[in-house]
Amino acid sequence: MASEGYKHAGDIEVESATLILTDGTTVDISALVREANIYQDLFKHYIEADFVMDDSVSLFGSGSLGTEVVEISFRNSVGPNTDSEFVRHVFYVYEISDRQRISEFREMYIMNCISVESYLANPRKISRSFGPSTISNMIKRINNEFLYNSGAKSFYSDASKIFGYTKSKTGTFDDTQGEHQIIVPNMSVDDAIDFLSMEADSAEHIPYYTFYEDADGFNFRNLYNLVTQSPVATYHHLPSLTDVPTEQTNNLPNFDDTFKILAYNLVKQSNVIQNSNSGLLKQKTINLDILRRNKKEVVYNYDTYGDRFAKIENKIQGLSADELSDPVVILTTTRKGHDSDKTLEKEKHLPKKINQVQAIRKGYQKHLFNLVMEVTVPGNDKIKVGQIIELLFYASINNEVSLELYDKYLSGNYLITKVRQKITGATSGSEYVTVIECTRDGIREN
Repeated sequence: MASEGYKHAGDIEVESATLILTDGTTVDISALVREANIYQDLFKHYIEADFVMDDSVSLFGSGSLGTEVVEISFRNSVGPNTDSEFVRHVFYVYEISDRQRISEFREMYIMNCISVESYLANPRKISRSFGPSTISNMIKRINNEFLYNSGAKSFYSDASKIFGYTKSKTGTFDDTQGEHQIIVPNMSVDDAIDFLSMEADSAEHIPYYTFYEDADGFNFRNLYNLVTQSPVATYHHLPSLTDVPTEQTNNLPNFDDTFKILAYNLVKQSNVIQNSNSGLLKQKTINLDILRRNKKEVVYNYDTYGDRFAKIENKIQGLSADELSDPVVILTTTRKGHDSDKTLEKEKHLPKKINQVQAIRKGYQKHLFNLVMEVTVPGNDKIKVGQIIELLFYASINNEVSLELYDKYLSGNYLITKVRQKITGATSGSEYVTVIECTRDGIREN
């Protein structure tokens, strides 16, 4: 399915699109796929996909057993003289939905798919103690044992005989602060990862960890680290690129149709009242020791912590924390010091620390998700969740575009939280766009 060459922004070359049925039958589905969507989410553990099928050969005439496997391999060129390796995905088909007959010999349906590792981890339970160790090492251990493990690698090796390539995955695991000894009580793999992520702290004591899969593999990242990255691409929004004189665009990065914003939607705007009520500005964590009948309060104030936050742009606009009289209250329990208390040590309970980061984590989350944008751009297989991109929205005055004047509220750097690679078909030359959901904190002031 080789392409004759890239001619337009978002052009795509599809190397293969293959379905392996439960009985082992291998089918080239490139001509049957009407639309393929591949989803990455910064807060989901696995990549998911759906394939809209126009089926005239009754692939699922006997139903779906959930053991069918589908793969797709594609690439595109972004910018002049740019070549890229194929991006390859392998999924299990977990559901056939929206099935309907559209003619005597054709039916339409959607194959809903998820990463192979999800199937490997789904039936497993974790019931064991971890540590003393860091949370990041515990997450790595779970990933190596239950997700991208020997079973997954063996599966990809066996599938390579059919697909012609071996799928491999890499990942990044950010360090966490402090050693812990934690008991995971008969939890699913995914619940255990989420539980440990909430217990994690960072060297800066501003933890916001998430475990997710992108096009390269599994990652455990602190958003504090992600927002400090440099932008991987700059996208421009203009009424028409052709209306701008060439001499004005020579010094602008990536100023061609491959980096044009095709459409945008402001999903969430900065809301001063919501920021106040949600705890962005002021919170108080009450650590309650029921047996000792005492408490320890930890106060979070955005005016103090805001300067310590790693920022995408600048400090958010709006009220000051000092203008609020009452903080948002978080109530939790603690058994700190019970192990050294002669009366309480008989309960043999591991002492729980005073929770000093719960409010900070929540405040940092509200800080980063102050403005959420969705943009559609020409297909770009290099875009992944967790990256930073720059969006520039230029102003037009009297039907003339001014590159010296841009919308400060919308323009600036954004953290990518969701990516949808949308291919209208599964053959070379199909229409291909990338839909990006991204977030930022404040406005760009310079």
